[in-house]
Amino acid sequence: MYVNGPRLLPAAALVAAARGIPLVFHSHHRLVQPIAVRLAGEALRWSRASLVACCHFAAEPLRPYVEEDRSRVVYNGVSKPIWAAPEGKCSGILEHRRHRRIEREKGQLKFIEAARALLADFPKCRSR
Repeated sequence: MYVNGPRLLPAAALVAAARGIPLVFHSHHRLVQPIAVRLAGEALRWSRASLVACCHFAAEPLRPYVEEDRSRVVYNGVSKPIWAAPEGKCSGILEHRRHRRIEREKGQLKFIEAARALLADFPKCRSR
């Protein structure tokens, strides 16, 4: 069974454990509230679930609850940016992915800083 939301994890863990179904929890962001970490962590522990996280930052609070061989980081795939033209010439298009939720760890402010730096070097670049 696959679950990718911490709110559903305890219920999914209960069903998976009761039915003998392997459970995989996919963590897309870091849990920061201590009660959320504890609840998700204990559900992972007693269901013997596997943890797949999008980065080490997201995995870190849950790692104490999961056996080492059941925890993996799988980064989101990122293709070569379309503005990365040969010879350092900008194609005129700056593409970015929007995040549904604005959170410090997602790096939106870092993206804005990087975009400003890029525009300083390539003033003809535009967002689409």
